[in-house]
Amino acid sequence: MTKKRFLFGMLVLALAFGMMVVGCDDGTPEDDYEYDDRPFIPGFAEIDNRYPVVGETITASYNAGYSTNPRDPIGTPSWRWYKTQEDASSLLSVTNKTSIGYSNTYTVRQDDVGYWIWAELSYSGNRGTNDTRTYSTAIGIPATANVSVSMTAVYAASSSYQNHRVTVTLTLSDGRWNNVSYSTASQWITMSGTPSVSSWYTGYATPSVSAGGRELSFSYRTQSETTLSISGLTATLNTAQLSTMRSSTNVYNTLSAGTPTTVSVSQWTISQY
Repeated sequence: MTKKRFLFGMLVLALAFGMMVVGCDDGTPEDDYEYDDRPFIPGFAEIDNRYPVVGETITASYNAGYSTNPRDPIGTPSWRWYKTQEDASSLLSVTNKTSIGYSNTYTVRQDDVGYWIWAELSYSGNRGTNDTRTYSTAIGIPATANVSVSMTAVYAASSSYQNHRVTVTLTLSDGRWNNVSYSTASQWITMSGTPSVSSWYTGYATPSVSAGGRELSFSYRTQSETTLSISGLTATLNTAQLSTMRSSTNVYNTLSAGTPTTVSVSQWTISQY
């Protein structure tokens, strides 16, 4: 009987001690957490060179945005540069990035070719970061390259203006296009078939050309109350103009014809926008 009482007493003590151990934690992780009540960075980061070539410098800056009463960031700005092989919408979604610089400027190096270049901004008095990236991967300075042609023809049924859009694109295999006037660039392609897009000079919808890294895009737009007839619409690269084209790129030796040099479409791609 005495032995049973002794064992029962030991059990009570063990239970009591266990309860004391379980209940003795006087500092949970939540107790140690400090809430960051700093405001997020207003505005956004931006860069001045979206299609950078090796040797060029990219400058990053802060833009307060378009609010009529913009808020100012707080404290000291801090810039950081990264390069990635992922084409992502933000650095937060990138799984592998390489830090390459720490000021508000960055000069592109040869080993950056093929990588997206990012600028990331933080402020000492704000929480979070803002980031922005180039529109293309860093571009080299090639001795040779080739150029190919592609085309899209879109009919936007719900558009109230410019509901017929034809885009012809000249794409370099390497290097970058310089800005060029439409009067000059229009000699590099021949348009044929129906509709006659080169004659779309009505009102505001006039043919234009824009350079964007490896792509030079011709835009033909017009408005029609009915769907225009399309048949054998063809864009052909004028290979006799290759030397003139090269002078509007950073290719320093030879520009040749790639594949294809002729493209055709016979129906509109329907878009809701």
